[in-house]
Amino acid sequence: MSSSRQLAAIMFTDIVGYTALMGRDEQKAFELLDKNRRIQKPIIEQFNGRWIKELGDGVLAQFNSAYDAVQCGVKIQQVARQELESHLRIGIHLGDITNEDNDVFGDGVNVASRIQGIADPGGIYISESVEKAIRNRADITTKYLGEAELKNVDYPVKVFAIQGAGFPMPVFKPKSRKTKRKKVILSLAIFVILAIGGWFIIKKTSKADNASIESLVVLPIANLTGSEEHNYIVAGVHDALITELSHINSLRVISRTSANGYAKSNKSLSAIAKELNVDAIIESSILRADDSIRLNVQLIRIFPNEDHVWADIFDHSLREMLPMISNVTKAITKKIRIVLSPEEEELIVTKKEVDPEIYKLYLRGKYHLQKYNPKDFQEGIKFLNEVIEKDPTFALAYATLSIGYGDLAHLPSAPQDAFPRAKALAVKALELDNTLVEAHTAVAESNLYHDFNFKKSETAFRTAMSIDSNFAPAVTNYGWFLDLFGKKTEAERYLRKAADLDPLAPVYRAWLAWWYWVEKEFDKGIAEAKRVLEMNPGFSVAEMVLGGLYVQTGKIEEGIALTKKAAAANPGLIWAVGWAYAKAGRIDEAKALVDKIEKTPFNAFSLVVIYSELGDKEEAMKWAKVTYDIRHIFTPWLTTGFYAESIMKDPRFVELLKPIIDSLP
Repeated sequence: MSSSRQLAAIMFTDIVGYTALMGRDEQKAFELLDKNRRIQKPIIEQFNGRWIKELGDGVLAQFNSAYDAVQCGVKIQQVARQELESHLRIGIHLGDITNEDNDVFGDGVNVASRIQGIADPGGIYISESVEKAIRNRADITTKYLGEAELKNVDYPVKVFAIQGAGFPMPVFKPKSRKTKRKKVILSLAIFVILAIGGWFIIKKTSKADNASIESLVVLPIANLTGSEEHNYIVAGVHDALITELSHINSLRVISRTSANGYAKSNKSLSAIAKELNVDAIIESSILRADDSIRLNVQLIRIFPNEDHVWADIFDHSLREMLPMISNVTKAITKKIRIVLSPEEEELIVTKKEVDPEIYKLYLRGKYHLQKYNPKDFQEGIKFLNEVIEKDPTFALAYATLSIGYGDLAHLPSAPQDAFPRAKALAVKALELDNTLVEAHTAVAESNLYHDFNFKKSETAFRTAMSIDSNFAPAVTNYGWFLDLFGKKTEAERYLRKAADLDPLAPVYRAWLAWWYWVEKEFDKGIAEAKRVLEMNPGFSVAEMVLGGLYVQTGKIEEGIALTKKAAAANPGLIWAVGWAYAKAGRIDEAKALVDKIEKTPFNAFSLVVIYSELGDKEEAMKWAKVTYDIRHIFTPWLTTGFYAESIMKDPRFVELLKPIIDSLP
C-alpha cells in the first residue's frame, strides 16, 4: 500500500436537497445524480483537476493549484445554474493531504468537506489558505465572512465566499471560538444564578428559544440586476410573495405599503421588527431579470435572538414566476412548521406558467397603479388593458384593474362610474379565477358603497378574508361595514387590525382615528391621528380628523386651522371646515363658506353636512338627494346621525334612505 503527502487544493461539491428528492422520487434523484456527474467530470478535467470519487450526491476532486480549483468551481456553478434543477454547494481548501491507493485523506480533505457544508446553495466558500493563493487574481472577487468552527477541526478557519454575477449573497454567519468561550462563561453565570434561586430565568429563556414565527415582513427586494429598468419586475416579485404568504391565516404578514417604507432604511433588522411588531423578516434579492430571474431568499427570526432560519436560491424564467412564488411560500411554511388547512393548500398550489411578455406588461401596469397619482393611474390602465387585449383569460389583470378603480372611487374627484367599472372587472376576474382576493374585495366595496346591497357585500368581504386574512383593504372596509350595522366592538377590531397589518400606510390608522371621532372616543382619536402625523406630516385625512377632534374638545382655533389645511390639500374635505365653524358657533363664517362652495354634485356631501350642522333642513335635504343619486361613498353613513343630525327624523330623509334604513338592524 503506497502513500504520499503533499499540499493540494481539495474541492467538495454537494447537491442541495438531494436526500429529500430521493425520498420523494427515487428515479428522478438517480437521473439528477447522473446529470451532475456528466456536468462535473469534464469541467474538473478542463481545469487540470483529478476526479477522486463520489460520496453519495457529493463529489471530491483534487487540484495542484488553488486558482484552478476556484475557476473549476465557478464554471461548475455556472453550468449547473443552467442545466441542473437543483443547486450545488461547493467548498475548497488548500492544505496537507495524503494520497493513498487513488484516494485522499487528511486535514485538508476534512476542512474542505466542512466548508462545503456551510456554503450557501449556489455558492462557493473557500478557506483563508485558498484566498491567499488567489488574492492577486483580478478576475475573482471574495467576501470575508469570519472565523468558523468546523466539526472535527480543532482550530478556527477563516471563511470567504466567492462573489460575482449569479452568486448568492452570503447568509452564513460563522461563530468563532471567542463566541463559544463567551457562551461557556454565560452558561456558568446562569448556573450560578440558578444555584441561588434564579430558576425562573431558564424557564423564560427556554420558552423564548422555542418561540414560533407568527408574524413577518417581506422587506423590499434588492435589485441587483444592474438596471433600474427591472424595478417593475422586482416590485412585482415582492408584491406576489407578500400576496402568497398572506393566504396563510395563522400568519400575520405586513402589507406591501409598510414593507416598502424600509426600501432605503439603514435601520437594523431588530429595529424594523420592533417597529412592525413582527417575529421574523424575509430579506431577498434578484440578481438578474430579463426573461429569467434568480431570487435569493433568507428568513431571519429576530426574537428572542437574531437567527438565520432558512435560505435558498430560486432560478426560474419569467414564464415560471408564479410557480416560483408558490414554491418559495411552501418552503417557508414548511420551515416555520405551519400546518396549512386544505383551503390554504389549494390557494398556494403551484400556479400555471404565464407568457413572459404579457406578464411584463401586467407588472408594469400594477407598478404604475400602485403609485396612486392620476398620471400613473392612466399609465397603469393602459398597460393592463393591453394585457387583457393580448390575453382575455389573464384573471390577475382584471382583478388589479378592479382594485385600482375601487381606490379611485374613494377619491373626491372620482368619476361616478368608478365603482361600477370596478365591479364589472372584478366579476370577470372571478369568472376566470375565484381565488383572487382583490376581485372579491372590489365586489364587496361596490355593493357596500355604491349598490347598497349589504347582504352581498358581507358575503364578498367574508370570502375575501377567508382567502387572505391579511389583505388590509378588505379588513378595513369590512370594519366600516360593521360600523354601519352598529357592531362597534367588531368594527374597532377590524379597523385596528388593518392599521397593524399596514402600519406605515397612513390611511388605515387615519380611518381608525376617524372612527374614534365619530364614536366620541376623543382621546383615542387624538392619539391615533397624532401618531399618523408624526410619521406622515401633512396627511390630509389625519389633519382633518385631528382638527375635528380639537374642535370637539375645545381647541377651536387649532382645530379649524387643521381642517382648513386639510381641505386645501384635499377639496373633498371642505365639509369639515364648515362643520367646524358651525360646531364652534361661528355661524356667519360657516354661512360665508357654504355660499362660496360651488353647488355641484362633486360637493353634494359637503353641502349636506354643513347645511345640516347649520340647521338649514331644506338645503340639507336638497343635497342629501343629490348625494344619494350620485351614490357618494358616504351615503349609507348619513343614517348614523353624525353627518346629518338635524334631518335624521325628517320624513323626506327617511323616505330617501329607506332602501338603506330597511337593511339596517
